[in-house]
Amino acid sequence: MKTFLRTAIASLNPNLYSTLCQRSYKKTVIYFLLLILTFTLLSFILSSPSIIKFYSSFDENLEKIDNLGASFQASTQGEVILLSNPLIVVDSSRNSTNGEYLLITDDIIYKRKIFGYKEIKTDDLNLVQTLKESKLLIILFLVLSLPTFIFLFTLFNVIKYLLLAILISLVALIIIRLLGYDISTRQIFDSSLYSIIILLLAKILLIINFKYVNLIPLLLYVGWYILVLILLNDSKIGFKEDVPKIKNLKKKQSKSANINLDPSEMQKLKELTKGK
Repeated sequence: MKTFLRTAIASLNPNLYSTLCQRSYKKTVIYFLLLILTFTLLSFILSSPSIIKFYSSFDENLEKIDNLGASFQASTQGEVILLSNPLIVVDSSRNSTNGEYLLITDDIIYKRKIFGYKEIKTDDLNLVQTLKESKLLIILFLVLSLPTFIFLFTLFNVIKYLLLAILISLVALIIIRLLGYDISTRQIFDSSLYSIIILLLAKILLIINFKYVNLIPLLLYVGWYILVLILLNDSKIGFKEDVPKIKNLKKKQSKSANINLDPSEMQKLKELTKGK
């Protein structure tokens, strides 16, 4: 966790991207996954007040309604299976059940219970009462399904932001190669992944202010990424051709030293070597 926090802080400094791009592929991928997971969890936490507010408002307005009835008549030419599991059947000609979970007839709805069936006359159907009775069940379902929702949203965000980083880095790669800048392909791709934090931070700030605008975070991300690439090109770190080999450097120095000697000094050097 400490490594993740240090890396996240470092990715907020464009001058440190030359060092970040030297990390292994494994560390870069793990950091990206943890970053997306953190963003998903924070999004759920920050969005919870608006969800609770919506639920409270809905619940208050629901209490103001005494009755919201629904009157309908089912007319079929035979048995119609709406759903097989659980079995939901519509049949206007029947007045008895046969193991269905829900049977809708001409004037009665049969709903299976633990023992027997509950009969609901269509004329007495109250949608408000049905919603109130199901309220706790819906809350329980949402709480139990929360880990699944988080996993699915995390997976969705990983795919979405990974595709975005690949697309942005491919465009950058084409432009950089056309301009002839000395930035490696790995640096171009890795820096696009590390720069994602700018986009995610912008989205979190917009969630806090209840403004869901996708264009602003995207523009900030692209602008930050361009700045990082400019600094990477200026630093020129991580290229073999930019670091001359020591042996070649010594050879060049010895050759330049021999060439710069005066003829008289060369003669003295020859006499000394003959004496030895």
